[in-house]
Amino acid sequence: MKRAKSLFSSLFLITVLTFSSCKQNSTPSDNPDPVVAVDDSTETVNPIEPVEPIPGTPPTVDIATYSEYPEEIDGCACYFGRTASQLSEGHYVFMTNYEKKAFMMLDGEMRVFELIGSTDLEGGRLMETWSNENYQMVVKTTETGQVDETWQSIGTINIKPTDKDVTEISVVGECGC
Repeated sequence: MKRAKSLFSSLFLITVLTFSSCKQNSTPSDNPDPVVAVDDSTETVNPIEPVEPIPGTPPTVDIATYSEYPEEIDGCACYFGRTASQLSEGHYVFMTNYEKKAFMMLDGEMRVFELIGSTDLEGGRLMETWSNENYQMVVKTTETGQVDETWQSIGTINIKPTDKDVTEISVVGECGC
């Protein structure tokens, strides 16, 4: 009986030591998956600023702000500025109505874009492709909150002129009626 207790104690101790010494070796990945924050609140006071500026090459497109709504925007719309303060001051870089038209001041002219495609992604994310005769544009946004009947979001706009490299900017915006 004493021998059985001793054997049991020894086996128990070996088992505990074996499991406690197991260690999962992990090395940091070169390309870790991005962490997506989910905000489950339904009201936000101000749109949030993008956390990090987008590094990269100098822009190939001159992107100007404008403060007047294009005539085609009447009623419901989405409008974006480069920062939350620009947006709240009414300085826009991108605007779209809900009728498949978008507007940007590029290279000194107000440019009108037609919606080519739109994809709802999970997590309140949206990807839209826009085009006109001189530019292709991809707008990716993530919803960050809601105030009254407007939905706030952050995102990026990639603009590709037919004869130049892509320019990417970060934006802060809202959509509503």
